[in-house]
Amino acid sequence: MRIEGLQGNFKTSFDVMREQLSLDGIDLELTFEIADEMSVRVKDGKGVLRCAEVSQMNRLLALVAQSAPSKDLEIVQTPRFRTLSLMLDVSFGGPLKLGAIKEYFRYLAAMGYNQVLFYVEDMYEMPEKYAHFGYMRGRYSIAELRELDDYAYGIGIEIVPCMQTLGHMRHYLKWDEARPYKENADVLLPDDETTYGLIRDMLVAASKPFRSKRIHVGLDETEGLGVGRSLRKRGYREPLDVFLKHAGRVAQLCDELGLRPQMWNDMVFCYCSEKHRKYDPNTRLSQKVLEGIPKNMDLVYWNYEDEKCGKFMIEKNREIGNPVIFAGGVWIFGGALPDNAFSEYFHERALADCKEMGVEEVCLTVWSYGTTVYQTSLLEAARFAEHAYEGSADKLRERFEGFTGASFEAFYDMSNLHAQYKEGEIDYNAISYDERFFGDKLMWQDIMLGIFDAKLYEEPRAEHYRRMADEYRDFAAQGGKWQWLYQYCYEIFNYLSIKCFIAERIAPAYKAGDRETLRLLATEQLPALEEAILALAEAHDFHKETYLRPFGREENDRMYGTVLMRTRYAVRRLNAWLDGKIESLPELAEPRLSEPANAWGWDFDGLTKF
Repeated sequence: MRIEGLQGNFKTSFDVMREQLSLDGIDLELTFEIADEMSVRVKDGKGVLRCAEVSQMNRLLALVAQSAPSKDLEIVQTPRFRTLSLMLDVSFGGPLKLGAIKEYFRYLAAMGYNQVLFYVEDMYEMPEKYAHFGYMRGRYSIAELRELDDYAYGIGIEIVPCMQTLGHMRHYLKWDEARPYKENADVLLPDDETTYGLIRDMLVAASKPFRSKRIHVGLDETEGLGVGRSLRKRGYREPLDVFLKHAGRVAQLCDELGLRPQMWNDMVFCYCSEKHRKYDPNTRLSQKVLEGIPKNMDLVYWNYEDEKCGKFMIEKNREIGNPVIFAGGVWIFGGALPDNAFSEYFHERALADCKEMGVEEVCLTVWSYGTTVYQTSLLEAARFAEHAYEGSADKLRERFEGFTGASFEAFYDMSNLHAQYKEGEIDYNAISYDERFFGDKLMWQDIMLGIFDAKLYEEPRAEHYRRMADEYRDFAAQGGKWQWLYQYCYEIFNYLSIKCFIAERIAPAYKAGDRETLRLLATEQLPALEEAILALAEAHDFHKETYLRPFGREENDRMYGTVLMRTRYAVRRLNAWLDGKIESLPELAEPRLSEPANAWGWDFDGLTKF
C-alpha cells in the first residue's frame, strides 16, 4: 500500500502500522487528506483516505487490511466518543516489559484507541529520598516511561499517568521509610503537610515523562480514612469532610503543576449513601459534596457489574457539574482467564447508556492480578472500539480476528473457567459477584480441605473442564502466534478437570469408607494432578518470561508451590490411612459447608457495597 500526503505523526504511525497490518502486501494507491470525515474510498485500486486524527487513520488502515485484496472500497466510520481509552495496569501483577507494552499499544492503535491510562501506583521512579518507592517491584525509570510516551505519541495514543494519592498505597506504606505518611496499611495520612510533600513529589515524578497534562490521581476505595493515625492526631472527623479536604488539596497541587486531574468517583457516592454503597439508587448528593468537589477535577464513574444504574449514575455525576468519564472493566481481574461472556453482557448495556446520555469519554480498565495474562483483554478492547466507531459490536468477530490474528471462539470461551456457560445464554441475576471468580477459587483451593467442594457436589465441573481442555488442545494444535496462549488455556482446564474429579469424590469416599476410590485417587489421580500442576506452571512461565519483568512472579510461584506440595501431602496422607499407619483423616471428615467464608483473600462485600 502506498499513501501520498502523509506528514508528521501520520507518517510515523503509518510506518509502524504497515508492518503490524502487513500493508506492504496490499496493492492500493491512496491519497491522504485531513478532514472531519473518517473514510476510505477506493475505486480500481486508487482512492482517498480522510480523517482528523492519527488514531482514526490507524483504524481505517486496519479495516482496509481486513478488506484486502478488494480494490473497490468504501469505509465510513463515525466516532461516537471524543476519547477512547484503555487503562493498563502494570502495578498489581508482574510489570510488563517495554516491548510487550509497545506490542499491546499496536493492537490498540489498530482498533482506534487514542488514549491509554498507565496505572502505576508505586511503579515509577521517585527522588532518592524515597528509596523504597517501588523497591523490588520492577518500577519503570523516567527514561523508560519517556520511551513509551514517544512510542505511543508516534502512533496517535496519549499516555495519561494513572496513580494513587490516597488509597491503594500498601506496597509503599509497608516500609518503615513510609511511616510518616501512613494513615493505615493502605491509605496515606490525610491533612498532613509531610504527606502533601510526598504527594507533590509523586505528581511531579509521575507526570514528568509524559507529554499529557492530564493525570489520574486515584482517590478510590479509601476505607479507614479518618480513623487511623489521623484519629489519634486530630480526633474524630467525618470521613467525607476529610476526603473532600484532601481531594481539594491534591487538586490544588495539580493546578500549581499545570496538570488537569481526574479521580475515581466511588467514595463520593459511598459517603453520601446511607448504605455506604457506590451504586445506591437512593443516594442524594449533599450540598457539601456539590460545593466540595474541586472544579478542576474530572470524575471517572467506574462500574464493572451493575447494569441497572448506568443512566442514574451518569445523571448523579453530572449534578456535581464536572466532566464525567465512564470506565468499564474487562472481567480479567478474577483469575487466570477473563469472563468475556459477562463483560459482553454488562458492556453492551453500559456503552448504550453512555451513547444515549452523550458521554464523550469512555475507558476500559484492564486490572492485572497475580495470574492474569493481560493479552486476554484484547477481545473486550475490540468490543469497546466497535461501539466507539460502529455504534454496535455486530462485526466484532471478524474485526477482532482481523485486529489480532486470534480466534474469537478461543478468547470468548475462556469465560468457561468461571461459569458453565451455554452458547448464547447468560443469566446475570443467577451469578453473584463472588461466584464469578469461582474457577480461580477452584484453581487454588486446598485439595484436602476443599472449602468449595460443596458447590461441586451441587454443580460438578470435572466433565465441563475436560470438554474445555479438549477444545483448547485443538486450538493449540493449529499453531500460530497465539499457540502459547491456547496451550496455557489447555493446561488450566486439564488441571481443573483432574482437580475437580478428585474434589467431587475424596471427602464423600472417605465418609463412606470407600477404600477402592481413595486408593484410585492416591495412586492415579493425585499423581496426575501433580503432573498437571507442573505442566501448567511451565506454560505460565512462557508468558511471564516472554512478556513480564521478573518482579512479582515470586508470589505466583508461591501459589503453584503451595498446591504442588499439598498435592504431594495428600498422597502421603491417603496412603498412610489406607495402610493403617494413621487412624483417621479429620480434614476429610469435616463437613463441607455450602456457603463457606470468603477464603479467597478479597472483601467482596467491601468492594461492591463498602
